[in-house]
Amino acid sequence: MIKSLYIHYPYCRHLCNYCDFYKLKQTPEQREHQEKLFQNYLTSSLKILQEKVHEEYQMNFAPLETLYVGGGTPSLLGASGAKWLQQFLKTSHLNFAASGHEFTLEIDPGTMTVNDFETWQISGVNRYSFGLQTLDEKLIEVCDRKSKMSDVIETLELISAQDVNFSVDFLLGIPHSGSRHLESELKRILTYRPKHISLYILNPKTNYPLKKFIPEDEWVANEYQFVDEFLSSHGFRHYEVSNYAIPGYEGKHNYGYWFRKNIAALGPSAAGHYQYGDNQFLRYVWKESLLKQEYDLEILKNDQVLLENFYLRFRVAENFDLDVFQNLPPKESSKLVGLFSDWAQKKYLLTCEVSSKTQYQFTPQGWIILDSLMKELLSRIKF
Repeated sequence: MIKSLYIHYPYCRHLCNYCDFYKLKQTPEQREHQEKLFQNYLTSSLKILQEKVHEEYQMNFAPLETLYVGGGTPSLLGASGAKWLQQFLKTSHLNFAASGHEFTLEIDPGTMTVNDFETWQISGVNRYSFGLQTLDEKLIEVCDRKSKMSDVIETLELISAQDVNFSVDFLLGIPHSGSRHLESELKRILTYRPKHISLYILNPKTNYPLKKFIPEDEWVANEYQFVDEFLSSHGFRHYEVSNYAIPGYEGKHNYGYWFRKNIAALGPSAAGHYQYGDNQFLRYVWKESLLKQEYDLEILKNDQVLLENFYLRFRVAENFDLDVFQNLPPKESSKLVGLFSDWAQKKYLLTCEVSSKTQYQFTPQGWIILDSLMKELLSRIKF
């Protein structure tokens, strides 16, 4: 059964030069046509998904526990788009679980009016993800954001005034950020009472025009460590590499990715993931076009699943033991224990004994270099 759905809305008012997500520019003259194109795409692609993937692999939607509408800038859908999406879900028989479901909408500065917000609330949104990035006015310009500080503050005030569950994105490693005052930004953000903060490190595409001005890795690592200590001291739990939450407000949808739950996806470039049998997994990715509802489907091999399980498990702040690495040959398991011991000495891992088993959890120092640690693991362990 499929209990989670991701919808990718590709349009933005401006195509920020640091963003790698698939996106298209929305223009006032073409807005009505573009909205209709997206609506037709969504309706057609859901039908194709159900007929060509769900039927073949015997998958079905259950009442949704999570729905995440990302982008792009889906808040550009406005009140009319919110009503249309509500009707789309209803006519597609995509219902929510009776209690405890999470419906997240991504929003950008200056893209939501009070009327829009109220309509999204009526449509069922109960969590917002705000693309803030920075509260440094100069760095907003460096990030090629067309919104002004006044737009950022206006949107923050709008959502915080309603006392709703919302998250903010906070970006590190921004070019020309040598004089950035992280503590001031973070203190100001917390005055608006977000329940969740997603912390990202700028990792732009190869032709990024400001690439030579990106801070050194050591500088970014120090930024990451500072933010970690600041948020942890203000009641936030660092529950995943890039995510902090007031306990009880962890993002449910993303947990589905980290623990390999079935997640359906609609929209150009969106990727879905299903387990359709005993240790049998597939992934599909929609092609980057609104004109063709086509996708690439991949049946994952056992070694792919094992490696992805490692990486995803490492990202989450929960203890794990060697049972996670089942199917690994005993000789390689022994090597893994030795590798983990090395990492623990370097303070990349914490260890503890639970029911006569050694359990592990990555530290923030380990998370900041997680990709490098995975490369080391792959160079030493044979799967």
